[in-house]
Amino acid sequence: MLESVIDSIIKAAQHPVVSLLSLAAGILGAIFAVIFFRRSRRYKELVFSMKSTSFVSDYETKIPGLVVLFNDAKIPCVTLTKVVIWNDGPKTITEGDIAKTDHLRFVVSDDCVILDATILKTTRESICFRRSADPATPNKVEIGFEFMDKGDGAILLVTHTERRLSNPVDLKGTIKNSKPIKYCESPRTRGHLNVLSDFATPLLLVPIVTVLLGAQSLRIVGIVGIALCILVFVLGGLLLYYFVKEAVWPDLSAPTLPATLKEYLEPI
Repeated sequence: MLESVIDSIIKAAQHPVVSLLSLAAGILGAIFAVIFFRRSRRYKELVFSMKSTSFVSDYETKIPGLVVLFNDAKIPCVTLTKVVIWNDGPKTITEGDIAKTDHLRFVVSDDCVILDATILKTTRESICFRRSADPATPNKVEIGFEFMDKGDGAILLVTHTERRLSNPVDLKGTIKNSKPIKYCESPRTRGHLNVLSDFATPLLLVPIVTVLLGAQSLRIVGIVGIALCILVFVLGGLLLYYFVKEAVWPDLSAPTLPATLKEYLEPI
Protein backbone atom coordinates (compact mmCIF):
# COMPACT_ATOMS: atom_id res chain seq x y z
CA MET A 1 0.00 0.00 0.00
CA LEU A 2 2.72 2.43 1.01
CA GLU A 3 4.87 1.50 -2.00
CA SER A 4 2.01 2.16 -4.41
CA VAL A 5 1.40 5.57 -2.86
CA ILE A 6 5.11 6.42 -3.16
CA ASP A 7 5.19 5.24 -6.79
CA SER A 8 2.17 7.38 -7.67
CA ILE A 9 3.77 10.42 -6.06
CA ILE A 10 7.03 9.84 -7.96
CA LYS A 11 5.19 9.46 -11.26
CA ALA A 12 3.16 12.59 -10.60
CA ALA A 13 6.31 14.52 -9.72
CA GLN A 14 7.84 13.58 -13.08
CA HIS A 15 4.90 15.01 -15.01
CA PRO A 16 5.75 18.27 -16.90
CA VAL A 17 2.74 20.07 -15.44
CA VAL A 18 3.83 19.23 -11.90
CA SER A 19 7.39 20.34 -12.67
CA LEU A 20 6.09 23.65 -14.00
CA LEU A 21 3.90 24.15 -10.94
CA SER A 22 6.82 23.33 -8.65
CA LEU A 23 8.96 25.93 -10.42
CA ALA A 24 6.19 28.54 -10.13
CA ALA A 25 5.69 27.75 -6.44
CA GLY A 26 9.43 28.07 -5.83
CA ILE A 27 9.63 31.45 -7.57
CA LEU A 28 6.58 32.80 -5.74
CA GLY A 29 7.91 31.45 -2.45
CA ALA A 30 11.22 33.25 -2.98
CA ILE A 31 9.42 36.52 -3.76
CA PHE A 32 7.33 36.23 -0.61
CA ALA A 33 10.39 35.41 1.46
CA VAL A 34 11.87 38.77 0.44
CA ILE A 35 8.57 40.62 1.02
CA PHE A 36 7.99 39.13 4.47
CA PHE A 37 11.61 39.75 5.45
CA ARG A 38 11.27 43.43 4.57
CA ARG A 39 7.95 43.74 6.39
CA SER A 40 9.18 41.91 9.49
CA ARG A 41 11.98 44.40 10.15
CA ARG A 42 11.41 46.34 13.36
CA TYR A 43 11.16 50.10 12.99
CA LYS A 44 9.71 53.19 14.65
CA GLU A 45 7.17 55.35 12.85
CA LEU A 46 5.36 58.28 14.41
CA VAL A 47 2.12 59.08 12.58
CA PHE A 48 -0.31 61.95 13.03
CA SER A 49 -3.59 63.06 11.52
CA MET A 50 -5.79 66.12 11.99
CA LYS A 51 -9.11 67.76 11.21
CA SER A 52 -10.05 71.38 11.73
CA THR A 53 -13.06 73.62 12.06
CA SER A 54 -13.34 77.39 12.17
CA PHE A 55 -14.70 78.61 15.50
CA VAL A 56 -14.47 82.36 14.84
CA SER A 57 -13.44 83.64 11.40
CA ASP A 58 -13.56 86.99 9.58
CA TYR A 59 -15.84 88.43 12.24
CA GLU A 60 -14.52 91.98 11.71
CA THR A 61 -15.95 92.16 8.18
CA LYS A 62 -19.25 90.54 9.17
CA ILE A 63 -19.90 92.38 12.43
CA PRO A 64 -18.22 95.81 12.57
CA GLY A 65 -17.08 96.77 16.04
CA LEU A 66 -16.87 93.19 17.31
CA VAL A 67 -13.56 92.39 19.01
CA VAL A 68 -12.41 88.95 20.19
CA LEU A 69 -9.82 88.90 22.96
CA PHE A 70 -7.69 86.09 24.33
CA ASN A 71 -5.81 86.92 27.52
CA ASP A 72 -6.55 90.61 26.82
CA ALA A 73 -4.99 90.35 23.34
CA LYS A 74 -6.99 90.87 20.16
CA ILE A 75 -7.06 87.86 17.84
CA PRO A 76 -8.28 87.81 14.21
CA CYS A 77 -9.82 84.33 14.23
CA VAL A 78 -10.05 81.10 16.22
CA THR A 79 -9.58 77.67 14.66
CA LEU A 80 -9.94 74.34 16.44
CA THR A 81 -7.80 71.44 15.24
CA LYS A 82 -8.12 67.94 16.64
CA VAL A 83 -4.84 66.06 16.28
CA VAL A 84 -4.16 62.38 16.87
CA ILE A 85 -0.62 61.06 17.14
CA TRP A 86 0.55 57.48 17.61
CA ASN A 87 3.41 55.04 17.05
CA ASP A 88 2.53 52.91 14.03
CA GLY A 89 5.79 50.97 14.05
CA PRO A 90 6.44 47.71 15.91
CA LYS A 91 9.44 49.16 17.78
CA THR A 92 9.02 51.26 20.93
CA ILE A 93 9.81 54.98 20.76
CA THR A 94 11.38 56.20 24.00
CA GLU A 95 12.00 59.69 25.33
CA GLY A 96 15.70 59.24 24.63
CA ASP A 97 14.96 58.68 20.94
CA ILE A 98 13.84 62.31 20.53
CA ALA A 99 16.71 64.53 19.40
CA LYS A 100 17.59 67.07 22.08
CA THR A 101 18.27 69.75 19.46
CA ASP A 102 15.05 69.09 17.54
CA HIS A 103 12.23 68.33 19.98
CA LEU A 104 8.80 67.20 18.86
CA ARG A 105 6.52 70.20 18.48
CA PHE A 106 3.31 71.38 16.88
CA VAL A 107 3.84 74.44 14.71
CA VAL A 108 1.61 76.95 12.93
CA SER A 109 2.63 79.82 10.63
CA ASP A 110 5.00 82.45 12.03
CA ASP A 111 2.28 85.13 11.96
CA CYS A 112 -0.16 82.93 13.90
CA VAL A 113 -0.43 81.90 17.54
CA ILE A 114 -1.28 78.66 19.30
CA LEU A 115 -3.72 79.77 21.97
CA ASP A 116 -4.08 76.45 23.74
CA ALA A 117 -3.25 72.75 23.37
CA THR A 118 -5.37 70.40 25.45
CA ILE A 119 -4.69 66.69 25.78
CA LEU A 120 -8.09 65.04 25.32
CA LYS A 121 -6.99 61.44 25.70
CA THR A 122 -3.95 59.16 25.92
CA THR A 123 -3.91 55.43 25.32
CA ARG A 124 -2.64 54.92 28.89
CA GLU A 125 -1.28 57.08 31.68
CA SER A 126 2.04 55.24 31.86
CA ILE A 127 3.30 56.78 28.60
CA CYS A 128 3.32 60.16 30.43
CA PHE A 129 2.29 62.17 27.38
CA ARG A 130 2.70 65.92 28.00
CA ARG A 131 2.88 69.27 26.24
CA SER A 132 4.55 72.57 27.11
CA ALA A 133 4.43 76.07 25.64
CA ASP A 134 7.06 78.80 25.60
CA PRO A 135 5.78 82.42 25.52
CA ALA A 136 8.85 83.34 23.46
CA THR A 137 7.61 81.14 20.59
CA PRO A 138 3.80 81.48 20.61
CA ASN A 139 3.40 79.57 17.33
CA LYS A 140 4.88 76.37 18.79
CA VAL A 141 3.92 73.82 21.44
CA GLU A 142 6.37 71.09 22.41
CA ILE A 143 5.18 67.58 23.20
CA GLY A 144 6.91 64.69 24.93
CA PHE A 145 6.35 61.25 26.40
CA GLU A 146 8.22 58.60 28.33
CA PHE A 147 7.66 55.90 25.73
CA MET A 148 5.27 54.78 23.01
CA ASP A 149 4.75 51.13 22.15
CA LYS A 150 2.98 50.23 18.92
CA GLY A 151 -0.50 51.74 19.04
CA ASP A 152 0.29 54.12 21.90
CA GLY A 153 -0.52 57.78 21.40
CA ALA A 154 -2.76 60.71 22.26
CA ILE A 155 -5.50 63.01 21.01
CA LEU A 156 -5.10 66.77 21.40
CA LEU A 157 -7.26 69.79 20.69
CA VAL A 158 -5.12 72.65 19.41
CA THR A 159 -6.69 76.13 19.42
CA HIS A 160 -4.89 78.60 17.17
CA THR A 161 -5.30 81.62 14.90
CA GLU A 162 -4.43 79.97 11.59
CA ARG A 163 -7.13 80.77 9.02
CA ARG A 164 -6.68 77.83 6.67
CA LEU A 165 -8.44 74.60 7.58
CA SER A 166 -6.33 72.27 5.44
CA ASN A 167 -3.40 71.00 7.53
CA PRO A 168 -3.02 74.19 9.59
CA VAL A 169 -0.81 72.47 12.18
CA ASP A 170 2.45 70.68 11.43
CA LEU A 171 4.35 68.21 13.60
CA LYS A 172 8.10 68.71 13.48
CA GLY A 173 11.04 67.11 15.22
CA THR A 174 13.52 64.29 14.86
CA ILE A 175 13.31 60.75 16.20
CA LYS A 176 16.59 58.87 16.05
CA ASN A 177 16.79 55.62 14.06
CA SER A 178 13.20 56.04 12.91
CA LYS A 179 11.22 56.52 9.75
CA PRO A 180 10.34 60.18 9.06
CA ILE A 181 7.30 61.53 10.88
CA LYS A 182 4.33 60.71 8.68
CA TYR A 183 1.12 62.67 8.11
CA CYS A 184 -1.91 60.53 7.30
CA GLU A 185 -4.93 62.36 5.95
CA SER A 186 -7.36 59.46 6.41
CA PRO A 187 -6.16 56.71 8.76
CA ARG A 188 -7.83 53.35 8.44
CA THR A 189 -10.04 51.89 11.12
CA ARG A 190 -9.52 48.18 11.40
CA GLY A 191 -12.29 45.78 12.41
CA HIS A 192 -12.67 42.03 12.29
CA LEU A 193 -14.01 42.20 8.73
CA ASN A 194 -10.89 44.05 7.55
CA VAL A 195 -8.61 41.49 9.17
CA LEU A 196 -10.41 38.58 7.55
CA SER A 197 -10.50 40.23 4.14
CA ASP A 198 -6.73 40.71 4.14
CA PHE A 199 -6.28 36.95 4.25
CA ALA A 200 -9.49 35.67 2.67
CA THR A 201 -9.35 37.70 -0.56
CA PRO A 202 -6.51 35.70 -2.17
CA LEU A 203 -8.20 32.41 -1.22
CA LEU A 204 -11.12 33.28 -3.47
CA LEU A 205 -8.88 32.27 -6.38
CA VAL A 206 -8.66 28.66 -5.22
CA PRO A 207 -11.96 27.49 -6.84
CA ILE A 208 -10.55 28.58 -10.20
CA VAL A 209 -8.17 25.61 -9.96
CA THR A 210 -10.86 23.10 -10.80
CA VAL A 211 -11.95 25.11 -13.84
CA LEU A 212 -8.45 25.51 -15.24
CA LEU A 213 -7.32 21.94 -14.70
CA GLY A 214 -10.43 20.08 -15.82
CA ALA A 215 -11.26 16.45 -15.19
CA GLN A 216 -8.69 15.02 -17.62
CA SER A 217 -5.85 17.09 -16.17
CA LEU A 218 -6.79 15.97 -12.68
CA ARG A 219 -6.38 12.33 -13.71
CA ILE A 220 -3.01 13.01 -15.33
CA VAL A 221 -1.45 15.23 -12.70
CA GLY A 222 -2.79 13.53 -9.61
CA ILE A 223 -3.13 14.77 -6.07
CA VAL A 224 0.40 16.20 -5.97
CA GLY A 225 -0.35 18.44 -8.93
CA ILE A 226 -3.62 19.55 -7.40
CA ALA A 227 -1.87 20.51 -4.16
CA LEU A 228 0.85 22.40 -6.03
CA CYS A 229 -1.71 24.14 -8.21
CA ILE A 230 -3.63 25.31 -5.16
CA LEU A 231 -0.37 26.51 -3.60
CA VAL A 232 0.56 28.45 -6.74
CA PHE A 233 -2.84 30.10 -6.92
CA VAL A 234 -2.80 31.06 -3.25
CA LEU A 235 0.71 32.51 -3.51
CA GLY A 236 -0.17 34.23 -6.78
CA GLY A 237 -3.32 35.68 -5.24
CA LEU A 238 -1.38 36.96 -2.24
CA LEU A 239 1.21 38.54 -4.53
CA LEU A 240 -1.51 40.20 -6.62
CA TYR A 241 -3.23 41.47 -3.48
CA TYR A 242 0.06 42.84 -2.14
CA PHE A 243 0.73 44.63 -5.44
CA VAL A 244 -2.77 46.15 -5.51
CA LYS A 245 -2.47 47.18 -1.86
CA GLU A 246 0.93 48.86 -2.21
CA ALA A 247 0.92 50.25 -5.75
CA VAL A 248 -2.60 50.50 -7.18
CA TRP A 249 -4.70 51.24 -4.09
CA PRO A 250 -2.40 52.84 -1.50
CA ASP A 251 -5.31 53.63 0.87
CA LEU A 252 -5.30 49.94 1.79
CA SER A 253 -1.81 50.35 3.23
CA ALA A 254 -2.55 53.59 5.10
CA PRO A 255 -1.70 53.57 8.82
CA THR A 256 -4.37 52.04 11.03
CA LEU A 257 -5.83 54.20 13.78
CA PRO A 258 -5.52 52.34 17.12
CA ALA A 259 -8.86 51.27 18.57
CA THR A 260 -8.06 53.13 21.80
CA LEU A 261 -7.91 56.42 19.86
CA LYS A 262 -11.10 56.10 17.82
CA GLU A 263 -12.59 59.09 19.67
CA TYR A 264 -10.59 61.11 17.15
CA LEU A 265 -13.23 60.25 14.54
CA GLU A 266 -15.96 61.99 16.55
CA PRO A 267 -16.89 65.56 15.50
CA ILE A 268 -14.94 68.39 17.09
